[in-house]
Amino acid sequence: GDDGGGGGGGGGGLGLVDRTLMEEYAWLLVSQFEESHKDAAKLLHGLAENLAIDACEPLVETLLSMLLLLPAPRHRQTYYACLLLDISRLLTPAPRMLVRAVNTLYASLDRLDAELAIRLADWLSFHISHFGFNLEPFEASWAPRLSPGGAAGAADAADAADDAAAARPPPPK
Repeated sequence: GDDGGGGGGGGGGLGLVDRTLMEEYAWLLVSQFEESHKDAAKLLHGLAENLAIDACEPLVETLLSMLLLLPAPRHRQTYYACLLLDISRLLTPAPRMLVRAVNTLYASLDRLDAELAIRLADWLSFHISHFGFNLEPFEASWAPRLSPGGAAGAADAADAADDAAAARPPPPK
């Protein structure tokens, strides 16, 4: 089996060793470049390009983990918010990864620490404000919880929405 020890190939997921190293390197870069989120984002982007690895998922997860660190993040929340915004613009798959992560966190909102829920809401409002307050990527998953029926049956409705989205034919090219 693959222990993930190599430099990783383009396209595929990272092995355990590569992923751990990527996360550690991201933590170090983010910690060292607090004064310039743009420089930190460029270095994170460059890391993925130079190593020819699919680093988007671990980068997004690492940045969200740093933002949601308890009892408080190491740096200002706006720093992480700006980094996530920059990464969204630099790495094509980042917005899709963020949508998946936010949907996962939103689905467990009732079990999430209150401080983390507030921090998540603050970050999300900052993030979507840079995209015209467009909630479209989240509407299918969130609509059942935002409806008058509330959270009752939200999982079934979200599954139905996902099934409906999957059944739609792809747009013409």
